[in-house]
Amino acid sequence: MDLLFKHNQIKKDRKSPATSICDLKLFGNNEFLIYTGLFDLEYSRYGSKKNVTFEHELNICLFNGDITVTYRITNDNLTDESVFKSSFKKKKNNFLLLNDLIENGFYRGEKRLNYWGVKYERAINEISLIICNNIKPHLNSEFYVNKSYKEKPSINELYDMIVDFHLSKKDIKGHDNVYYDIMDLYPSKKHLKSNDNKFLPAVLDSLKIKSKYLIKELNVSNLPINILALNYLCKLFGDNYLEYLKKINWWTHCLHSKMIKVKATPLKNDVEKNSFIKLINNWNSSSTNLDDIFTSINKLLKLRKELESKGILISLTPKNDNQFSGFIERLSNLKQYYHRGYKVKYVHSEDFIEDIQKDIEIDCEVFKVKILVTEEDFINEGIFMKNCMSKQFNNGLLYVYLRGSLNNKHINIQYRKGLLVQSYGKSNSSVSSIFLPFLDILSQKFKKYQTMTWYKQKYQFINY
Repeated sequence: MDLLFKHNQIKKDRKSPATSICDLKLFGNNEFLIYTGLFDLEYSRYGSKKNVTFEHELNICLFNGDITVTYRITNDNLTDESVFKSSFKKKKNNFLLLNDLIENGFYRGEKRLNYWGVKYERAINEISLIICNNIKPHLNSEFYVNKSYKEKPSINELYDMIVDFHLSKKDIKGHDNVYYDIMDLYPSKKHLKSNDNKFLPAVLDSLKIKSKYLIKELNVSNLPINILALNYLCKLFGDNYLEYLKKINWWTHCLHSKMIKVKATPLKNDVEKNSFIKLINNWNSSSTNLDDIFTSINKLLKLRKELESKGILISLTPKNDNQFSGFIERLSNLKQYYHRGYKVKYVHSEDFIEDIQKDIEIDCEVFKVKILVTEEDFINEGIFMKNCMSKQFNNGLLYVYLRGSLNNKHINIQYRKGLLVQSYGKSNSSVSSIFLPFLDILSQKFKKYQTMTWYKQKYQFINY
């Protein structure tokens, strides 16, 4: 194996005595190209040196197009973060790992972009050129030979070129988004053979969602649709998924989704399916969800499955974000109930409850008061008022939480030791001035209970 190129560099940190080293090599002969990148990084932590080493190897077989990626990380007590945990990986034709190697173990050099400077930039450009010159004679398509990889690459120049080389050697016909799709999915020889060696139909066939509609939509779109997310969505709606899929803005949610291969539990009936169509189309319309919709739906369906294994039948019909959050809260609470075997509530004196919950009449307007007592009270209030009340139950020994109502207007109120702590309207908005006289009267009532005590009680035990 000949050494085709090498680059070694030492870089000192300006703000500490730490030193980092990179060592890049490219070997090759008529059969293989092998790139190795070693990055030995020092960090100064509280006056002592810490070290982490990254080792990357990319082996390209020029004969059959196989790509083997090796990755090793050695963490010398730098950090406990799982991403830096000492580990070793070696995988063949794994394009997710290939992309990680090229992004982190080549272009960035396991540091921020441009950290290593101009010399490093020249070195990786030279390595890219040598790899390109060695690969091009093995391409069997004029399209690939004449393709300019520097202009608008799908991922990056080197990754795109290696994927095209691999597909060319394997005689697989790609599509515009193959550079993304191949990171998540790789069709078997069986499915390739039955689909004229076309990557996209073969992948859809392997997932059992192949159809003219999806092939057309995915070929027309130049956007990086996550096929695993699309597959999850199809499985969610069962055998007649196309009927429902066409009613959903699915491409919006499948775009840049982080969904991994997860087995979907189909919805039970048309009522649930029609509700979920509305939910998906309304997603993020009333609130901003941190998780993507497929991760969130999967969480809800897993909760239902766990509870139904205990003999509880649950129908899921959320039509928007708020209703969806409500189902998550209620099922999580129900799961907790069955896990510990009982429910919990706060017990106040009957005289206090009767006094505080007595209607308050002001200028012919009747204000009603409800003290939040059980976990269900707090959860339902949080859902109804679109706030974090469901998470305040554990503070119920320190504060008394209430709802004040006038017809269809509502506020939440919080007292401690007989004094008003805060009050707020729906979605934590300011309290309408119409409630101010009511709050004055309620606060006068609470002054009688400054030394009042109450306790938490278990109830409704489950007999197994």
